[in-house]
Amino acid sequence: MKSQAEVKLAGGVPFISDADLEAALDEANVASETTDAALESYSDARIAGLRAALAILALLAIIALFLAQLIPKRQPGAPP
Repeated sequence: MKSQAEVKLAGGVPFISDADLEAALDEANVASETTDAALESYSDARIAGLRAALAILALLAIIALFLAQLIPKRQPGAPP
């Protein structure tokens, strides 16, 4: 189940859960203040990434709406 929970992004960067990150930091004997700061930064980075992805999708949807107006309204070769 743990291997299924890890999602690899297109660039090959693993997307891990907060619990896995916290466990890895605890295993590395990182101070609790540093662990908290790392978890907060990681959470903020995921939100920023999701917002950027949604902004790109919105931009593509707007472009698609404008390009959809170029689709012919009648079949080519059909009488007017």
